[in-house]
Amino acid sequence: MPNETQTVGIVVRTDYLNLKQHPDVIKGIIAARRKAVQYIAAHREESAQILAKQYKMDPAVAASAINNMLNADPKCWSEGNFDRKSMDEVLKGLILVKAIPDGPFD
Repeated sequence: MPNETQTVGIVVRTDYLNLKQHPDVIKGIIAARRKAVQYIAAHREESAQILAKQYKMDPAVAASAINNMLNADPKCWSEGNFDRKSMDEVLKGLILVKAIPDGPFD
């Protein structure tokens, strides 16, 4: 099975980026995600409690989900890096199931 990037993390309007008026905001979002991903890996039980509270779910289910993901692949959640090859694999899948139209993507 090919490596797939399942989360990119930032969605902004093109004009927001093109004007380059907010570079510190974009950098801040990436830095915050990196810290959050590192925190989850280092503090699984506390992260499970936070997840359970925010999504109103059983804490045992939240802990199981976090542990299953990290035990299967300790880098399953990106710290903000972009892997073009794996992102292309996700695009192929989305096109295959007709979730998005075929076309050029940046």
